[in-house]
Amino acid sequence: MSEQRQRNDIEDIKSREQSNLNRIFAPLLPRNEDMNYYTRDHETTCQHRHPSTCECILHHPKFACWSQIPEGKGGQLWINAGPGFMKTVLTSFIIDHFHESGTRHEQPVLLYFYFRDSSMHNNNATAATCSIAYQLHRQQEEHRSGIEMNAKVINSMAKNNEKPSFPEVWRLLSRFLDGHSNIILILDAVDECEDSSLFLPKLLDLAVSENIKLLMTSRRQKRLARYLENVETLEITPRDVHHDIKAFVDFKVARNPRLSYPLVRDVIKEFLLNQHNGMFLWVILMLKELKACISVEEVQTTLMQVPSGLEGIYTKIVRRLEESLTRRAAEVTKNILTWVLGSAKTLSMDELREALSFQYQAQGHTLLSDGEFPYADKDIENMCGSLVSIRHGQIQTVHQSTKEYLVGLGEDWRPSQALAILPTSVDTTLQLASICLKYQEKLCKSSLTKLQMAPFSHHPEGFDVRMLQSKSKLLDYSFLFWIRHVHGCPISHRESLVAVILKHFSNFMTVSWMVISMSLDSKGLWRLVIGVEEVEEWLLEGNTQENMGVAARHLQDWCSSIAKLLKAYSTLLLENPWLIWRLDLKGFLGLEQRFAAPSNCIDRSKESEESLQSSAGQATDLQARSTTQS
Repeated sequence: MSEQRQRNDIEDIKSREQSNLNRIFAPLLPRNEDMNYYTRDHETTCQHRHPSTCECILHHPKFACWSQIPEGKGGQLWINAGPGFMKTVLTSFIIDHFHESGTRHEQPVLLYFYFRDSSMHNNNATAATCSIAYQLHRQQEEHRSGIEMNAKVINSMAKNNEKPSFPEVWRLLSRFLDGHSNIILILDAVDECEDSSLFLPKLLDLAVSENIKLLMTSRRQKRLARYLENVETLEITPRDVHHDIKAFVDFKVARNPRLSYPLVRDVIKEFLLNQHNGMFLWVILMLKELKACISVEEVQTTLMQVPSGLEGIYTKIVRRLEESLTRRAAEVTKNILTWVLGSAKTLSMDELREALSFQYQAQGHTLLSDGEFPYADKDIENMCGSLVSIRHGQIQTVHQSTKEYLVGLGEDWRPSQALAILPTSVDTTLQLASICLKYQEKLCKSSLTKLQMAPFSHHPEGFDVRMLQSKSKLLDYSFLFWIRHVHGCPISHRESLVAVILKHFSNFMTVSWMVISMSLDSKGLWRLVIGVEEVEEWLLEGNTQENMGVAARHLQDWCSSIAKLLKAYSTLLLENPWLIWRLDLKGFLGLEQRFAAPSNCIDRSKESEESLQSSAGQATDLQARSTTQS
């Protein structure tokens, strides 16, 4: 019994320590994530690894030399290969190899990060540095005594509720590294880091000064080679991965009745092993194409017309879809690809379903039953023909190269049928911007009454942004990324989008929109300020006040007024965003103080009237103090 109690006490201590760490590192957290999201990236990648693959890396002379560098000595290794060589899967194998090797006392401090171009949580130097600093701090038992000191450092970085800058978090990481002598740092896909030119020079200097064993993987690109020219390079060749591809092909062919049919089995295996050129992804996509064949003749035809390289097979898949899908299915596929290729982040399936459901309803289509998007995950994958992957409730292209190629292909694509399934960049930007704006309008209308009638200094009764988020799956995306899509619209389509924005942000809608935006998180107000200033810059791009249309000038004035309002009352609104309803907005937006309520809300009790009048007086005092502080 005492042993059980002891184990429970240990678990309780670990749980409290983890909660304390999460509290301290909260200012560095990605939105809607906990600090352990990096482990989920690793676990997801490990699921792609086939048994008995990747082991050849352990016997490569350059890797063996790097891995055997003694404690206290640093060294760098850059592993590179072409697209589709499954470098990320190889990274996960290397991480697991170091996790499993060595005793507890000899175990090095292992730190890692997976860069992802499609994720704002994984595509920049700041996110990587925050994650690495957290991992380092979490693993060092002897440094727990300084945890509160680190808390003060981190909180001082989060001034004005703004996200800490890269220099700030880099100094934090340098502080945590001080005194350590046995660190292995593994970074996957550094070519997908959007500010690699800032990150890599500092990283290499740090690795040398702190004797870190650093391993990086990426595609071989000239822009990276410039920074990594003095780093030991290991290039993965087709010969290096041939054994792994053979094991994978043997396994997949044996498990599929059609592929293992005696008349085609050996032909398929021989062909794939002779043509793969080291690209695991090409083999995976070819196997999926071959699985769709229903006769020996069709298998033979597919092999005779096999495309060369990844671009060739992407084109073949798109052609096959256009020729085989019905018109309705092709329309759905195009809308799915529009969101997957154009979204500013990796979408969850809940977000995609909500987006498509709302889009079809807004267009007056009769596709939906009971307001739900009627396709299962497997249906969506089949309609997109191996171009997308759905895992752990998220949808994205099957590989980063897939997205890059399809986005470029959409501009010049000539469909084989009347309806193309690939959207152009203009179509994508306009559609996503428009849907985000209309979705916000819907949410603002539904929240308008609750926000407008809220008592002063109290949270609006019935209004809970978290509850709104749980019911409205596209809320976060539409409020956080609509400006990015607007900013991406070409000048030639500016007027049509300006009209949509002005319609959306009319009268009461403006203030309801600001309240929801500011309530999303502690950075909401400043994100809003930056956003409207970016829209104003977009309006002025290639324009002057003289040649700007009336609607565009109106929108520019609106942007300027919103920014001034938020800055003037930032102290007040950071604490209570909904108090904007109690401010005198006439001078800023030309709207009346305490907007008139909708007719169904005018009948209020005498007590409520007196409370509201008292609130107005308090609001005036607070406005004066806030303006003075600003």
